[in-house]
Amino acid sequence: MKISIVGATGLVGRNIIELCEEYFDNSVEYHLYASKESEGKTLQVNGKEVSIRELSSKNIESCDIALFSAGGERSREFANQFVDKGAFVIDNSSSFRMEKTVPLVVYGINEDIIKNDSKIIANPNCTTMALVMALKPLHDIFNLLSIVPVSYQAVSGSGKSAIESLENELSNLSTPGSAPDEKYYQSQIAKNVIPIAGNITENGYSDEEMKFSNESKKILDIPDLNVEPSNARVGVETGHGIFCTATFEKDVDVESAIESLEAFEGVEYWKETYPTPLDAQGNKNILVSRMRSGLTSNKILNFWAVGDNLLKGAALNAVQIANHLYKNFFGARWIFTRLPSPYTFSKDVDRLGIPWPLGWLQKIILLKLGGIPVYRNKSKGLIKGAIEEFSKMEEYVLAIAPEAGTEQVKKFRSGFYYLAKELDIPYLPIELDFKNRRFHVQKEQFVSMSFEEESKKIISLFEGVEGALREFKMLEETEQKD
Repeated sequence: MKISIVGATGLVGRNIIELCEEYFDNSVEYHLYASKESEGKTLQVNGKEVSIRELSSKNIESCDIALFSAGGERSREFANQFVDKGAFVIDNSSSFRMEKTVPLVVYGINEDIIKNDSKIIANPNCTTMALVMALKPLHDIFNLLSIVPVSYQAVSGSGKSAIESLENELSNLSTPGSAPDEKYYQSQIAKNVIPIAGNITENGYSDEEMKFSNESKKILDIPDLNVEPSNARVGVETGHGIFCTATFEKDVDVESAIESLEAFEGVEYWKETYPTPLDAQGNKNILVSRMRSGLTSNKILNFWAVGDNLLKGAALNAVQIANHLYKNFFGARWIFTRLPSPYTFSKDVDRLGIPWPLGWLQKIILLKLGGIPVYRNKSKGLIKGAIEEFSKMEEYVLAIAPEAGTEQVKKFRSGFYYLAKELDIPYLPIELDFKNRRFHVQKEQFVSMSFEEESKKIISLFEGVEGALREFKMLEETEQKD
């Protein structure tokens, strides 16, 4: 697999590299892109020096996944160029987040909305990401109606220049004149709080505040969610914190709320102490505390959440999405190509493409590749033989790919049905992407009804899927064949 990292020299880009080393094995080939000033320099990936390329159209090479963290302007200019080279693009900017056809994904909440044609996937705003991780388990049990979030955002959310400004200001406060006096923000940020983060929009709210409103609705799939956001920039390096008042349709219970958070992967609830940005720095989880019911309503919960804006707020979520793509759209191809499969024995071999006089050669090749010989000329030969052979194995997978046929068919074959039923195993429906030579493994299915009803269920799973020859349509009739 090939992974491109765009903006590799930035704060988020360097975190992406470290997380890729953790999540993927050493066989991955990396392409690193940055500005012209960084061209020719190197960064270490898995102990090897990898050269940095200038981000330009002429330097873009084909890859499987491209992780973007180079700002909205570069995302708008280059993301689709990577898509044209065959890549899935995971973009950390705000450029595509609110486009209807682009999934806005928080891993752990809604990664299942990613489809094979989701070529651009948007990473949400870092503060929104921390908040929705805390809200999702609460919404699942109480049904969320409205939120009033107030965020306290660290300077690293503005990039390396803002961190340097904070460090210089702190140096000058302790030793006047010891560092450059230029400030990144209009006001001093060291030992201070600025009552806005981001840029003011026409409605008087900052763009960061509007991201709270727009993105939380899309991620949680609550279009009519009421959001009243506020934010501030605080003089800490890393870690965004949020106080939130959440109103629900159902009466709330604090203990149930805490239990739901403790059971939710990627969230920690702190009962005894209160997590701060320093506690969140370097922690992959979102830290929640101070859960309490409202003073004016039994449908309100108030809580504090804090997370590392460079990890789950940016790099970690992007790499988690990339890992999800790898497992669901890439990794499976390496597994299935090595599995043995049944093939018909004796003179039936010539039906696989080689005339019978040379059938003995094909038989040898198939056996070398791990094929299982079964006898079609016996009663129930193909299915019975396959069941007998599979029963001898400790591990195997039964996968069906209705789009794999090389000719138009009107009738559904039933072999998979009897294999799954007799072996008492699930089967995996597979969507084939012939254009990009990939496939997507759907959720496992269990035989639970008649063959006719099971066929209809499978057809519904493939609704809208376009194969090599056609779109998979509802079949008019079915036929049981072995």
